[in-house]
Amino acid sequence: MSSWVPDAIFYAVLPDRLEPPRPEELAGYAGDAFETWDEPPGNRSYKGGTLRGVVQHLDRLVDLGITALYLTPVHASPSYHRYKPLDLAQVDPRLGGDEAFDALVRAAHARGLRVVLDLVVNHLGIGALPFADVIECGARSPYRDWFHLHGFPVAPWGSPPNYRCWNGNPTMPVLNHKNPAVRAHVVGAAEAWARRGVDGLRLDAAGEIDTPELFDELRAATRRVDPDFYLIGETWNDASAGLDGRKWDGATNYPFHFAVRELCGGGRLDPAHAHPGSLRPGGIDAVEYARRITELLARHPTYHTQRQLNFIDGHDVARLITVAGGDAATVELAALLLFTFPGAPCIYYGQEVGLAGGMPPDSRRGFPPGHAWDPAALALHRGLIALRRAHPALRTGEYRTLHARGAALAFLRRDAAEALIVAVNAGDTAAVVELDRAALPPGAPAVRHGAAALAAPDGRLVLEAAAPKS
Repeated sequence: MSSWVPDAIFYAVLPDRLEPPRPEELAGYAGDAFETWDEPPGNRSYKGGTLRGVVQHLDRLVDLGITALYLTPVHASPSYHRYKPLDLAQVDPRLGGDEAFDALVRAAHARGLRVVLDLVVNHLGIGALPFADVIECGARSPYRDWFHLHGFPVAPWGSPPNYRCWNGNPTMPVLNHKNPAVRAHVVGAAEAWARRGVDGLRLDAAGEIDTPELFDELRAATRRVDPDFYLIGETWNDASAGLDGRKWDGATNYPFHFAVRELCGGGRLDPAHAHPGSLRPGGIDAVEYARRITELLARHPTYHTQRQLNFIDGHDVARLITVAGGDAATVELAALLLFTFPGAPCIYYGQEVGLAGGMPPDSRRGFPPGHAWDPAALALHRGLIALRRAHPALRTGEYRTLHARGAALAFLRRDAAEALIVAVNAGDTAAVVELDRAALPPGAPAVRHGAAALAAPDGRLVLEAAAPKS
């Protein structure tokens, strides 16, 4: 089940931001409401990208080595990011509607690309029919048990609103998943996407849902359509509750995300570009990184570890190049760790060409034109994708820390056919990593990142890890 995921290379797309719209795609709308493509994005502003525009990039992505497309929500919604759904199963007309979505799935599959879609399962948008009915009819609404209401009339603009909503946002009322009709509504939408050819779903805010029956039913419905269907639960913390063999296949791997950023960024990390408390000031050393990673890998069975969605950039965080003050070496080290770690690596659109951006919405800029690409960033990602695809041990092999001291880290990736050593130095000065050759698999090569491997006469393996250079 979801057997294809351990070998996948994902590319995450915010459809509104990948390709500038054609004039005819803005026809019928207030033209001056759309931001120009290269201006800083606002909180409530569309740039006008469509699913047709995503198709324009598929050949480029295949050439880069991408094997799976991850789309943020495409369902009808009064927001450019579409995390406020009006209809869980209808494609937003502003993206091109159902016909454009089906054409995208066909075009992706024709190129061997899997398609994973973001589905909001925790809440609805305030304009969705069930909640609009509650506002209109109050206690007489047949949908009143679909939500967590604290009184009538329902007051969306009260302070605070008198119903449960996501993160205190009154435009995102939380669903009551203990109601079987609500679960049927959500599960029915998930099954409909599976029948349209989607290969998996990222379940938005899944970690906030305390009704396991929803995931049992959703998993069963989608697997009836496609036994290889992939389910990702979004959670920012320990994903163990969802990775129990019954609910999700993998999760948004934020523990890995934060550990990589803190090790590679060190003292260059700017807390102004991070969620409060999410990054340790001054970063972490290799010992702390190794401790966190060992704990993370021990937390989940191998099945789930190999299906985690790993990333260093994403739509809910500032881009690492900005968090690290423009230091390209930080991103280079982080990318190396991303592509040599168990689980499926995911590139956030623009990461591969050096796109910068602070906290959202700034991290959701328009994808840059070719003349603005960073060729070094593109070469880096192309090379690391090729490296991962060439070595099965980097995808499904054992992970074991070999050395952690100061800012220097070395670890082993090994399967029955090959073994590789990855060594990095996130510090400002050169470091020497000494390993006992007798404890290593015969002939284990080094994946070198600013490092020269020297075999010493006494049986040690010495890796001279140079400091990263910006």
